[in-house]
Amino acid sequence: MKAISWQGLTRRSLYAVPVLAVNGLFTDGTAITLSIALGPPWASLLHWLILAPWLCVVTWALHHHILPDALAAWVERREEALGPRLQRLVRWGKGPAVLTLGAVFPLSGLLGIRLFGVAAPRRYLLAAGVAAAYCVVTTGLIYSGGWLLLQRLIAQFHP
Repeated sequence: MKAISWQGLTRRSLYAVPVLAVNGLFTDGTAITLSIALGPPWASLLHWLILAPWLCVVTWALHHHILPDALAAWVERREEALGPRLQRLVRWGKGPAVLTLGAVFPLSGLLGIRLFGVAAPRRYLLAAGVAAAYCVVTTGLIYSGGWLLLQRLIAQFHP
């Protein structure tokens, strides 16, 4: 097995490691804590109020310190190679794709914002949307037992 080469680490990589660790602990830690302490629906709302500014800071870090511009430029070149009809479809689908990615893993939604080249201030509004999607799905449905409520509601309509 080959030894790890420390020469390959860049400053961008060194920024990414603590951001990834803190982001994972912060998003899930607050979701679980609020779900236990408050329960639905207040846990999701308070989690969003805490998480939205944090995800905006992480989005800023991804854009300016962590992911290289060459990566976003590569995705942009691939997008330009598409036909006009597909380009319109891709432009239309960026927002929903980012929100879908962020509903389960907020960092993947933020990475999508960076890779799709969403310009400011829209990228920060989209980051707040990622936080909302994550809070509804994870805090509301998974950690707070909202899926049990959904099962009961569906069971009422299907005997």
